Amino acid sequence: MQESMAELFLHSPQTRTLLLPLLLLPLLYFIISKYLIKKPRTPPLPPGPTPFPFLGTIHLLKPLTHVSLAHLSRTYGPLMSLKLGMETLVVASSPAAAVEILKTNDRTFSARTVPRAVPLTESEIERLSFWGDALSQNWKNVRAICRAELFSAKSVEAQSRLWEEKAAAMVGSLRAKEGAAVDMGPVVFAAVVNVFANILFSEDIVGVEEERGCSEVRGFLTGIIEALSAPNLADFYPLFVGEFDPHGLRKKHREISVRMWGLWERVVGERRRSEEGELRNRDLLDVLISRGFTDEQINKLFEV
Repeated sequence: MQESMAELFLHSPQTRTLLLPLLLLPLLYFIISKYLIKKPRTPPLPPGPTPFPFLGTIHLLKPLTHVSLAHLSRTYGPLMSLKLGMETLVVASSPAAAVEILKTNDRTFSARTVPRAVPLTESEIERLSFWGDALSQNWKNVRAICRAELFSAKSVEAQSRLWEEKAAAMVGSLRAKEGAAVDMGPVVFAAVVNVFANILFSEDIVGVEEERGCSEVRGFLTGIIEALSAPNLADFYPLFVGEFDPHGLRKKHREISVRMWGLWERVVGERRRSEEGELRNRDLLDVLISRGFTDEQINKLFEV
């Protein structure tokens, strides 16, 4: 009885009327998508090694990455593409290619890839740091301030005098130790750090004689550079969003940043407690406060 009902259903005119369009739908979809719908043409990528599924070409990059890229460029040319996990990387390794990217088409390539080790959300990146879109209004405002306060002719002249003062102080400190063995590394590092600190907020943060202070600041800078430059699985597979931090680099960056902000936290607090008329140093910190920058914004800018 069941078979007879099935046969009756299959051979009925109504069933044939319904099945025919259903069978033709896949063919119709193929024809429309293939020939009728105009898809935007994506320019082909530069040549490069054939990637493995999921892994890409990560296995071709050795610890000395620049050497690996130089070897690959001999095979695939001065402009090549690599697949690092799920990310596509285009590598330029000739002067002509570098000019095309950095000069001729600099606006097109002005965006920056933000490492997953940066402990900020997308909105915080746009609002707080130099990592944001180079064409965003926030970045343009910060760039205008830096151009006026750090790179103008007047500012550069003031900075040259500051360099002379710190160099003289360093030489005086070394002269006082005449005849003794001196480690020049911490001395020069302290002078350089203090020049930048005075440009930002008109105070030294490291004493020339303070080896502990020098090592602490050096540790901050080294730790952040290591966190940003270390290979990070989260950079290669961006499908892992949120707080995915397989190597602890995001946590390390955040902890070092908080400690580093303590170097100028007191100065920022004192300036904010001052009346507007007392902001007489006219350094970068004064300008940022007068423009309404928050402590969070100042911290991220000074950290850079």
